Amino acid sequence: MRKNNLLVGAFTMVTLVLTACSNEELPTENPGSNNGNTEVVEGVSTYARFSFKMDGVKHTRATADEEKGVKNIHVYVFANGVFETSTPPNGGVTANSDGVFHSEVMKLTSGQKTILIVANKGNDWYPTPTAGTTLAAFQNQLMELYTTPGRLAHGEAAIARAGEGYKNLQGTDVPADNGFLMSNLLSKSSFTLQPGISQADAERNNYDGLDPAKFNHFDISLYRTTAKLQTTYADADALVYMAVQGNDLSKKVTVGTLKEPKFTVRNLPKQVYLFQHGNTDSPLLTPLYSSTNITSKWADFEVFDEVNTPDLEVVAQAATPNSIYIPENANATPVIGNTSYVLVKGKFEPNRDLVITDVNDKGEYVYGFKGTSDEIAIFMYAPAWGSEIYAVPLSVTEESDRLKHGMNTTLKTYLVKSGLKEYIGKDAVTPLFDPNTGKNTYYSIAIGTDDGIYKTCVISKNVQNDDKSGYDKTVVETVKYLQYVNGVTHYRINIQDNSYLENNNLRYSVTRNNLYKVNVKSISGIGYPNEPDVTVDPETPISQQTHMQAHITVEEWKEVNQEADLN
Repeated sequence: MRKNNLLVGAFTMVTLVLTACSNEELPTENPGSNNGNTEVVEGVSTYARFSFKMDGVKHTRATADEEKGVKNIHVYVFANGVFETSTPPNGGVTANSDGVFHSEVMKLTSGQKTILIVANKGNDWYPTPTAGTTLAAFQNQLMELYTTPGRLAHGEAAIARAGEGYKNLQGTDVPADNGFLMSNLLSKSSFTLQPGISQADAERNNYDGLDPAKFNHFDISLYRTTAKLQTTYADADALVYMAVQGNDLSKKVTVGTLKEPKFTVRNLPKQVYLFQHGNTDSPLLTPLYSSTNITSKWADFEVFDEVNTPDLEVVAQAATPNSIYIPENANATPVIGNTSYVLVKGKFEPNRDLVITDVNDKGEYVYGFKGTSDEIAIFMYAPAWGSEIYAVPLSVTEESDRLKHGMNTTLKTYLVKSGLKEYIGKDAVTPLFDPNTGKNTYYSIAIGTDDGIYKTCVISKNVQNDDKSGYDKTVVETVKYLQYVNGVTHYRINIQDNSYLENNNLRYSVTRNNLYKVNVKSISGIGYPNEPDVTVDPETPISQQTHMQAHITVEEWKEVNQEADLN
């Protein structure tokens, strides 16, 4: 199933020849002489041929059939920063018997030209420069990425959308029939046309070892305007959480298993360029490139998440993976709030033999679900206490009793971990005399206030006061814990290209035409019970440490492989 996908396409090679309606021949001259001048004379009639090759759109086993069709190609010519001419807006691309796409040729003028290409545009939308349109205005066209109700800046309420960018990125409403949007790169769009090249010379296929550019024959590579991402897991063991429990640090036990994992991608930029932007210092620039940093708040992050739940199944690496198509995203300062990430949602099924349901008077853990297949509807986990999972046994049914039981288990666990198990069962009525202070003492627990994503319990030490009229209470620990309902959990995998160093912002960028293959290799945590928990503070710097470790590779789609550990 594919949902909210930005679809783009591929084909092997397209040759487009631009021609005028007239077949007149231009005066023949030596293409390399420039009439003795070292600079090309501008404004002289000439012919040019542009062959469009899919160097950046190579086919892989991951290329879907619907990604290969080419329905139209539009060529836009700019001279001296101003629009000069273009092919008709209906394109007119056809295939000959050799599988080469071509159209007629137009006559141009010599000099420096900027050639911009857009392929597979919908009939109801395409760039339409007119006389006087500047190159700057044309190349800076934006795609607004919203067509359905969604949310901006992680707000709670859905926001109505009116833009058409989502549709435009996939060409039209039926991408499999209408093709997928592609363009060339601005960094490779400048060409010098020689004067006086005849139509026959421009159309030659063999130049006998001479430079085809001297005959105004140029190759231009096209690239998909979006990236593609797939998420798999290495094998069944990759979804099993193993950790040390107890005093034997050399022994790991099975804490639980992630079941039914599904994925989507979050933190998609609100806008992208139609043409890829960049310069020497910043190879990939986006409209929001410098908008956020480590001092930004949620209101500053113009990211867009479609209202959809993770619904693409994470399958084994050997199976056919599901794909999602996403816009490019680059930021001068990558942080949690602006970096695109894979959201994995699943059901964490604890190892019932190790779920702690009580602590007896001797300070020994009680495992009430051991040897059963009983469903654990609610369980909790306190990160500071290790990987142990706690739950209330099914025999405790009343909600008030379950709350009381859970708090008492938490208190007794604290006493065991703190070497104070002699205080188990002690309270204000039956305190324990402390010979060190000469006073009666007991420990108590109360519900605390939430701390960010965590619920809390506050544990206090109660020491009898000097006049024995009561007890002085001192907080000794605040236990922060996460509570899971029906095992629902979420993991975040930051999309990254490990071919870049950690201090290079491109490491955490999404680049168009890349295929990001995310392969989960292990999980090292239980995850987070609620989706917003994976992205709490937007200004937090990006870190590789997550609870789901993945290996990401980039291929020529271009493919990016990433192995991930879920946590």
